Amino acid sequence: MHSTVDAAAATSRSRGMATVVAVNEDIKKVIRIAEQIDLAAINAMLIAKKVGQGQSGFSVVSAELRNFSHLLGNAMQQLQQRVAEMVNMMAQAIGAAKMLALLQETRRALPDSALWEEVLARRLQARRDNQSAAEQLHGKLQHALARAEKLCAMGLALSYSAKVEAVYGGERSDALKQVSADAERAIADILHTLKGLSLQLEHAR
Repeated sequence: MHSTVDAAAATSRSRGMATVVAVNEDIKKVIRIAEQIDLAAINAMLIAKKVGQGQSGFSVVSAELRNFSHLLGNAMQQLQQRVAEMVNMMAQAIGAAKMLALLQETRRALPDSALWEEVLARRLQARRDNQSAAEQLHGKLQHALARAEKLCAMGLALSYSAKVEAVYGGERSDALKQVSADAERAIADILHTLKGLSLQLEHAR
C-alpha cells in the first residue's frame, strides 16, 4: 500500500516539476519584455532630447522607466534562480520517493531487522526535511512574484506620467505618446504573465 502511495506522490512531483520548468520559460518572457521597455525608454529619451528643454519632464519619466525595467529584470533573474533551486529540490524529492518505495518493498520481503527500521526512519526524515525546505522556497518564490507585481504597478504609474508629459511634446507629441503607450501595453502583458506564474506555482505544490 505504501509503495503505491509513494509512487503516486512521485508522479505528482514529476508533474509539479514540469510545471515549474514551464514557469521558467514565462520568466524568460518577462525578462525579454523588460528589455523591450528599456529600449523604448532609451528611444523616448532621444526623442525628448530632440524636442528640447521643454521636454525635460518626459526625459525624467523615461529615465525612471529605464530604472524600472532594470529593477524588474533583476527581480526576475533572482526569481529564475529560485526556480532553478526548486527544480533541483523537486528532482531530489522524486529520487528520494522512489528510493523510499523500493526500500519499503525490500523491507517487506526480508526478515525483521532493526537496521531496516533505522534506514527507513532516516529516509522518512530526509523526505520531511525536503518537504519543509520546498515549502519555504515556495514562499520565497511567491514573495518575489509579489515584489515584481508591485514594481509593475510603479511602471504603470510611470507610463501614465509619460503619457501626460507627451501632451507637451509639440511636433513629436505623437511619437512620445506611442512610446508611453507601448510601455503601458508591455507592463500590462508582464502583469498578466506574473498572475499566470503565481497560479502555476500553486499547482506545482
